[in-house]
Amino acid sequence: MLFFSKEEEGTRVEIGVDDELIEVEGDVMTPTLVFLFIKATQTIENFEAYCYENSLIDALSQTHGLGYFVGLRYTQGWIELYYYSGQSKQLRHYLQSLLPAKTAFEIGSHADEKWHLFHEKLLPNALEKLSIENRLVLEALEAEGDTLGAVHLFEHTFYCQTASQRDKIKAALVAMGYTIDVEFVDDEMDARYILVAQHEGDARLESVDAFCVILQKLAQQYHAHYDGWSTTLQGETLEQNA
Repeated sequence: MLFFSKEEEGTRVEIGVDDELIEVEGDVMTPTLVFLFIKATQTIENFEAYCYENSLIDALSQTHGLGYFVGLRYTQGWIELYYYSGQSKQLRHYLQSLLPAKTAFEIGSHADEKWHLFHEKLLPNALEKLSIENRLVLEALEAEGDTLGAVHLFEHTFYCQTASQRDKIKAALVAMGYTIDVEFVDDEMDARYILVAQHEGDARLESVDAFCVILQKLAQQYHAHYDGWSTTLQGETLEQNA
């Protein structure tokens, strides 16, 4: 389960999603979205910990062959659970049977053969996924004793299909104060023109997210691929891929 948070119309939303289910999205045997909204009985400070420790959430995530539990959200005091099923009536009855008496809830279903809501409500977009990956790598750095506020040397890798793409990205990076470390051609790859740039800065999440947004958009502007960053800790390299 992948956990992250986002803002929707000024409201914070905590999300947990089984992103591996992208491999079965649109399964013709599960054409119906089932949703269950439960009123939280407490303010949830750490949604990820709550989901792993709460016995009711654990029970509700087990569908026993009645469909897929795909993820959940927490916003404005409500926990929203989402499923895809080919037996929506049976799944709704089963879920309701698990709820304690006097639980405030809403339950329903509607057709969603292409799993549109899975993408709209649960899956992170490219930049959100990049931020999640950044957070995980920075947590690993911090666990090893790294002071994230210290100056780090970052390396960034771009893959381009043409020399023209590479040169435009190179010029833009230099204009932003980046140093070009190396560039080379790999004839065995489709995106054969490879560019590695460097810059120095702190490794706080907000700083890393900020430069990743800029570099991701730069790559998209020239139809190239930003492959992420790497930095060092005590002689070891930890790489973050977009």
